Amino acid sequence: MNTPTSKLTYAGRMVDLLRPDPEQIELIDIAHALARITRFTGHGDQCFTVAQHSVMVHDLARVPWALLHDAAEAYIGDVSSPLKVALRTLAFTSALSDFDIIENNWQHAVSIRFGVPIVDVHAADRLALWDEASANGPHSCEAYAWPIFVRDPPLAVWSTELAEFKFLQRAKELGFK
Repeated sequence: MNTPTSKLTYAGRMVDLLRPDPEQIELIDIAHALARITRFTGHGDQCFTVAQHSVMVHDLARVPWALLHDAAEAYIGDVSSPLKVALRTLAFTSALSDFDIIENNWQHAVSIRFGVPIVDVHAADRLALWDEASANGPHSCEAYAWPIFVRDPPLAVWSTELAEFKFLQRAKELGFK
C-alpha cells in the first residue's frame, strides 16, 4: 500500500517506513542499498560502503546478526552517530529519539524476517569503524583522538558491485534467503 511514508525498494516492493513488515524485507534490497550507502556520511578519503562494513563486522563478531546489524539503513538510510545524539538532544531525552524508534522497529522486523536474534555487536562495530577511520585518512582518527590502526596489507575499498556480491555471498553462507 502506498502511503506518504512509503518508499519503493530496488526489488520493486513498496514499504512503509513507519510500519515495517518482515514479509516485505528482501535480502537483495538490503545488499543493493547497503552497497551504495557510504560510511562517514561520505566524508573521507575512501568510499567504504555499509555493505563492506557489515561483512567486516561479521568477520570480527562471527554471529549472524553482525551481518544484518545495519540492515535497517537499507530502508531508512544511514544517520551518523553525532546526528543521532543531536536528535535525542532535540527530543530532550538521552534515551530514544523518533528516529531511534523507527530504526529499532526496522531492526526488529529484519530480525524476524531472517530468524536471527538481535545481539550486541557494538565492540566489533567500533573496531571496524576504527579500522575504516584509519584507512580513511589520518584526520579521521585524529579528530576522535584515536591512535591510527596500521593494517598490513592496507584495508581495500570494495566497489559497490563487489560489496553487494560479498554481502550476498556471506548471507548465503549464513543460510539467509
